Amino acid sequence: MQRLQGPKYSAIAFVSRLLIGRGSPTVPGPCLQLLLSETSLRTRLTRHSGAASFRWTTILPKTTHPLASYHYRDTTIPTGSISAARDNLKAKMGAQAPFDYGSFVDPDDEDDVEAEAEPRERYAQGLYYPVQIGDVVDGRYRIEHKLGWGGYSTVWLAHDTHQDKAVALKILIPGEGEAERRVQLGILEAVQDPSRLVTYQAAFYLPGVKGTQHMVLVYPLRGPSLRATLYRIPPVLRMAAAKHLLLALKSLHDAGFVHKDLNMGNVMWHIDPIDHWTTGEIYQQFGRPRKATLPEARGKPGELVEPMRVPVDMIRPQVYLGDFGLSFKYRDAGENTVQFPLPFCAPERLHGEAPSFASDMWSYTTVFASLYLGADVLWGNGIECISRVVGMIGPFPEHWKGYYSGGAITLDWWYDHSGRVAPPNMPLDTLEKKITHLRPNISSTERKHVLSLLYKGWSYVPERRVTARELLEDPSFKALLAIYE
Repeated sequence: MQRLQGPKYSAIAFVSRLLIGRGSPTVPGPCLQLLLSETSLRTRLTRHSGAASFRWTTILPKTTHPLASYHYRDTTIPTGSISAARDNLKAKMGAQAPFDYGSFVDPDDEDDVEAEAEPRERYAQGLYYPVQIGDVVDGRYRIEHKLGWGGYSTVWLAHDTHQDKAVALKILIPGEGEAERRVQLGILEAVQDPSRLVTYQAAFYLPGVKGTQHMVLVYPLRGPSLRATLYRIPPVLRMAAAKHLLLALKSLHDAGFVHKDLNMGNVMWHIDPIDHWTTGEIYQQFGRPRKATLPEARGKPGELVEPMRVPVDMIRPQVYLGDFGLSFKYRDAGENTVQFPLPFCAPERLHGEAPSFASDMWSYTTVFASLYLGADVLWGNGIECISRVVGMIGPFPEHWKGYYSGGAITLDWWYDHSGRVAPPNMPLDTLEKKITHLRPNISSTERKHVLSLLYKGWSYVPERRVTARELLEDPSFKALLAIYE
């Protein structure tokens, strides 16, 4: 066992000499951990790729410490000398290029990561499963980047090392996922052509805290959501997406399933396959992972990672409908709950009526309006959002009054058909004004087609609301699509 003596052989100097010295260009990043021990003292140093920087939990004094061993992932590589350690590590890695683990941002920039990433406190609560770039889960899926997150899950870009392809891993919070998995199995059995739907390909569990488990659903890799790209996509692509989404929703409805949670966040773009891209090529296109530190969550280290950004030129005119965690077979009478984000919730669901195919069509119309206009036409929560709906379309049916379940406060103005009740003191535009403001250069004929479609999809009476099948055959819908083909 080689001993290092003298003050010049501090821990940092030694690790720097070993890992970033001459002749060691292929040494990986955080997977190479040097464990030094002397009596009860154990110190772990981690090298991050791209710079001679380290993190440690205990600063080693400048004194003599025996070198115990090197650890590469879960494999201990015994060493007899510095050169032997390097040679053994290279033999373990083979000829592959070093894996890039991204970069930790400066403390001053952590707010930027936190603004885009999931709430960090949910890790401390044992809800989100802590993940590090470079982790290998289930013995085959190597985490390469963050795709996104939601209230019940985080979603990661991973490489399936068994099948040599890129996949998306949806890691759910404890207790979630089983119902979604069962619904997806039912959808796959019932839908004649599920190619427009995003359904899982495999499932496994990861251990959580206090005996809990996190279900992980493996999906084919798709592009970013409509929500993440709305302001970057040209009208031609947006209108193609509107058609493909309607076809996907029709296939779901024809099979007897109500989605119940359709919104801009669970519709994904198609991108070209990246199965055989190197990590370097992935980061060249999507950016290297920008990370902030996460306190170790009860024994499992993790990182707060900013979701990657897909360039517009990689997006293709095809979208897929996903996220079936709340979906149900229509005959099973799904539970009536308020849908969030609130702008996508059909107003009858706010007044005691159960979700239905018709409520999905209200949600679709809200998505369609955003795609056509290139901006959100409804936004906000509670009184703000509902007042915008009423100001844009008109008052709710009078018989709904007294049944509102979207919050503790209601306004009489929402149900007033006489015009005698004053509206709230906030800017309210009619649908016609919104279209004129957001698309001022369209022809009068195109404006007529758009208004016809939106009023059919935003009818307050569910029985009168246009269906997916009817909308696909609607002359105004066909005419509008023809303009952008």
